[in-house]
Amino acid sequence: MYSKLLYRFLAETFGPQSKGYQLCEKYGINSAEVMDYVYKNEPQGNGFTKLIDSIFLNYPTWKSIRERKSNLEEILKNFIVKIAKENKQIEILDLASGYGQYIFSVLEDLKNIKHLVNIEMRDKDNSCKIAIETKAKINKINASFVQADILDKKAYDQNKKYDIIILSGFYDSLRNDIQVIPDTMYIVNNLLKDNGIFIFTNQVTHQDLALVNKLFNDTEQCPVDMIERENEIMEYFAKRSNFKTLAVKIDSQNRYSVISVQKLNKNNIENTENKPYETLVEKK
Repeated sequence: MYSKLLYRFLAETFGPQSKGYQLCEKYGINSAEVMDYVYKNEPQGNGFTKLIDSIFLNYPTWKSIRERKSNLEEILKNFIVKIAKENKQIEILDLASGYGQYIFSVLEDLKNIKHLVNIEMRDKDNSCKIAIETKAKINKINASFVQADILDKKAYDQNKKYDIIILSGFYDSLRNDIQVIPDTMYIVNNLLKDNGIFIFTNQVTHQDLALVNKLFNDTEQCPVDMIERENEIMEYFAKRSNFKTLAVKIDSQNRYSVISVQKLNKNNIENTENKPYETLVEKK
C-alpha cells in the first residue's frame, strides 16, 4: 500500500512515463478514453514504464472507480431483470455515456433478454460513436449513439420516455456549480416514464483531490476543480426533483456511491431549473 506522500512523489516525478497518465494529459482525467483504460486495468509499457503504469492503475481512487462500475452493473442488471418480467421493451438512456462499458457488460450477462432492451447513448464527445456502434453490432445489442450535451434540452425528443436513465461519473467530476445538479435532475425527470428509474453516481471522498486538481485538466482542457459531496446532498436534490431514493451502494473505501431513485407520479413536479438552492455544506 502506497502512502499519499509517496503517490504524490511518484505522480510528480515519474508519472508522465505512465500510459494512463499520458491519456489523462491528452484527453482529460474524466474522459471516456481514461475511464476505458482504468476499467481494463492492463498496465502498458516495458520494464520501468510498465511498473509506473501499474502504480498509476492501482491508485486507490481508480480501484474505487472500478468497484463503482461493478456496483452500477449489479444495480442496473437487477432493474433490467425486474422490468423484463413484464415481457416488454425496455428503453434505457445513458447520459454522458463515454463508451458505455457497464451497459455492454450487463447485457452480455443477460443474453436471454437482451433483445428486449433498447439503449440510447449520448455524449458530447463524438469519438465514442464508432466504438459503440461496432460493439453493439458484434454483440447483437440494440444500441444507438447521439452526440449531444446533457444540458441541451432542445436535443431531446420530449415525446420519448425511458424506463431507466443512467448518469455515471458526471456528478463526480462536477465543479462547484451545484445548480447543474437540480437542472439535470429536472431534465431526467421529464424524460422518464412514471415510476422510471434514475441511476447516478457521486464522489463522496477522494484519495487526494488536491493532487488531481493540481496535475490534470478535464475533457475541455480546463483545470480540474472537483469537490466531494455527501450522499445526503444528492438525495436532497433528487427528492426536490420528485424522486424517491431506492438504494445507495458505496464502494469498500467509501469513495464513490451509486444511487438509484424512482420517479414519482407526474403530478406536482417542482421545476428546480434556475432556482437557487438552500445553503448546503460541501467539502472542498
